[in-house]
Amino acid sequence: MFTKHYERTVPQSNLLDLAKQGDPDAIANLMNRVLQPRGVTAKAVMQQDCLHVLLEAEQVPNQSTLVQYVSQGIMGLESSDIDSVTIYGRQMGEVEPAWTHVVDLGSEALGSGANETETETEAGTAGAAAGLGAAGLAAAGAAGAAGAAGKASGGSLTSSESVSGQPLTQTSESSLMQSDEFASAAWQGNVAKLLLGALVTLMVGFLGFLAWMRFSHQQKLELSQTLVAGAAEADNANDLNTLRDSYKQLKEAKDILSGIPDLPGAAYQKAQAELDAIQPRLEAVSNQLKLEENALGNLKSAEQLGIEAATLAQTDPPSASNLQQAQLKWKQAIGLLAEIPKGTFISAEATDKLNAYQANYVAASQGLTVAESQQRSADPNSPQHQAIDALNSRK
Repeated sequence: MFTKHYERTVPQSNLLDLAKQGDPDAIANLMNRVLQPRGVTAKAVMQQDCLHVLLEAEQVPNQSTLVQYVSQGIMGLESSDIDSVTIYGRQMGEVEPAWTHVVDLGSEALGSGANETETETEAGTAGAAAGLGAAGLAAAGAAGAAGAAGKASGGSLTSSESVSGQPLTQTSESSLMQSDEFASAAWQGNVAKLLLGALVTLMVGFLGFLAWMRFSHQQKLELSQTLVAGAAEADNANDLNTLRDSYKQLKEAKDILSGIPDLPGAAYQKAQAELDAIQPRLEAVSNQLKLEENALGNLKSAEQLGIEAATLAQTDPPSASNLQQAQLKWKQAIGLLAEIPKGTFISAEATDKLNAYQANYVAASQGLTVAESQQRSADPNSPQHQAIDALNSRK
């Protein structure tokens, strides 16, 4: 069975001081702050005056970029305890490094007298380390610390005018005037009636509009109340679909009530009271829904990783590379399942899968130990194998 090893935790306050003293754990810690986010893991051990640094990634690490990064970082430490650096680049799952680079540290800066030799056992491909700059290790440590340091009128007839060609007499003219006054009064009466009728029509229309608006808003209130009554409480929902329906109903009720205006005849005050009661429920259901959806997403992602890991582990015979990749996928799946909170709809299922994946991880670790032992048996006492064994123990 693989035994889990962890790098020694070094306090931040004296991390750089330890690295300058040649402490391999401190040096690896500083390098990993820059390299691990880019998919490369560094391990370091000291053998006499030589610092051995192993760089691992899913693909063969980029030699030129990482050699420059490690060399300049070690030179920047100015450690009197390190005379040379041997840098190994290795793909995860492989036993032998793909390339080796030796740097003989002199008193002068890199590129002005420091001697370098390199060997390459396998063509390196662009890996997860691509894009690294040449920042020194001390700068990486400082970056970690600094990341902790702000809107109708018309004309009238006269006496010289005639009707049917005859002159008008005073009597007939007076009669006509009376007739005209009567017609004017009648016209004025008709206008008044028309205006009154229009006013009555407007009043009736306005009252009808108010009645319609009151009826419409009352219907909206009743509809919102029906939606709220049909929505389950966040604590009472028993599955994700019920919770989603509850959120949809409460959100629709809120939108309906928000659309009731502050006008005469509108049920505005009652709508506001309903809104005040709905808002806490809506927030509770929304928060629970996010929690459940995140939990479901973790479960699905873990299941996919489990399928991929099982496929890798079931090759016949399983290679060390496949077993190491399967082990990594089991570990990622276990982490996702462990994040699922207790009490969620899928927590019981997640717990069952977590137990199964942990057992699969142990089995993959055991198989990996056997495969690596078989690969090493060819020449177990070579200095390079001894250095790599020491590096592996620094997990």
